[in-house]
Amino acid sequence: FRSTDGAVTWSQESMNTMNYKAIEFKPGDSEVVYATGNGRFFKSENNGQSWQYITDGIIQGNRMVIAVTPANPELVYVLSANTYEFRSLYRSTDSGDSFEEMSDSPNILSWSADGSQSGGQAWYDLCMVADPEIEDRLYVGGIRMKQSDDGGATWSDIQTNFLHVDHHWLEFSPHTGELFLANDGGMYKYENNSEWVDITDGIVTSQIYKLGQSPHNPNKTLCGFQDNGTSQFTGSVWQRVGGGDGF
Repeated sequence: FRSTDGAVTWSQESMNTMNYKAIEFKPGDSEVVYATGNGRFFKSENNGQSWQYITDGIIQGNRMVIAVTPANPELVYVLSANTYEFRSLYRSTDSGDSFEEMSDSPNILSWSADGSQSGGQAWYDLCMVADPEIEDRLYVGGIRMKQSDDGGATWSDIQTNFLHVDHHWLEFSPHTGELFLANDGGMYKYENNSEWVDITDGIVTSQIYKLGQSPHNPNKTLCGFQDNGTSQFTGSVWQRVGGGDGF
């Protein structure tokens, strides 16, 4: 759908059978819009009023995400995944008219740091952003966080010990240039391109699965949280005693 009056009214600009997952404007040119839906990549050159299915150099995927950068407005990155794992990373240098495959391995959406495992959770957690100042730098979130400094040709693992898994959104601040991440564990900020800092403090989001009370010590209680581990209360403070799903 498309609105030209600040979302007061809407017009439908695509067929009912599409299932869109991502939309991005070309930096500096709002007439050019990119979208993915039903495992395909689309481009509009009239502000979303009509769409062209792009097939040159790009292969369909079950889920596809897009990244663009003002460092080079002609660049378009598309990550293609099947239901679970990484399929390919594509790059366009002509505003999405054609693409070249930059990599199809390792499996950067798997549980392992080196991507040697098969599988993943692309149906659930998948996000990508391009650095606004360094055109060849990409960040991809799946189960773990990955970074590429050569346009998606090679990848490094940047999932630190204190960073929660299952990543859903990456965004650079247009005011400070800082990179922010939202995942199943909360909100994080990437500092000095080397360290993820948890900034979730004060946001109450944990869902309790199970609660356990000690029959021997009235001040000792366990709470298990959905996707956020198990914490123990000792009468004055909560201490985390386990990860993953808490029971």
